[in-house]
Amino acid sequence: MKYFYTALLTSLLILSLYLIFINNYFASLSLFILGILYVLMGWQQNAKFYFYIGLLILVITFVGEFVSGYINQDTIEILQKTVESLQSNN
Repeated sequence: MKYFYTALLTSLLILSLYLIFINNYFASLSLFILGILYVLMGWQQNAKFYFYIGLLILVITFVGEFVSGYINQDTIEILQKTVESLQSNN
């Protein structure tokens, strides 16, 4: 089971890095899943290092997605106001 977790986490890490490199939206999702797997692995094997690394990955990806979603929401609002003002001027 140890080798299964190691192979799964390594392949997911490589996939996540590849998705980050090509700037894909699924990169944050794969990192979040990687963090969940690290937390589960640390919990099952009573390994604090994996547990805390997983928590760190989870917190960073969650906060990053929250902030980027908030920025996107504000950007959409600004664009809608701009379109409305342009349409009212014509």
